[in-house]
Amino acid sequence: VAPPRDVGPRQLSSKVAHSRLAINPSAAPYRVRLPPALERGGQSFTATVRICVSGEGRVTQVNVLRSAGAAVDKQIPSVLGRWRYRPLVEDGRALPFCYQLQYEVSGR
Repeated sequence: VAPPRDVGPRQLSSKVAHSRLAINPSAAPYRVRLPPALERGGQSFTATVRICVSGEGRVTQVNVLRSAGAAVDKQIPSVLGRWRYRPLVEDGRALPFCYQLQYEVSGR
């Protein structure tokens, strides 16, 4: 009997995937900034994103599934693309994974 073939990246829950972060997502280089006019308004914006991560812990893809608005959406792929994760290891192999995240950006 042949071993089961991998059918792509593992699907992780947001909580499990977020616990694998190797960076602080609140640190300035890793968070989306609101334009000054929106930041002063104290509003918050939430996008639903799908993040895929390589076996080495690098972000390979960021897709905005539900928009937070044009001013926020255009920054999400490049900013969240800087995030780094600890590898997901199963049976001695580092595996790629994907997950969905509710990503919130808020003003002061």
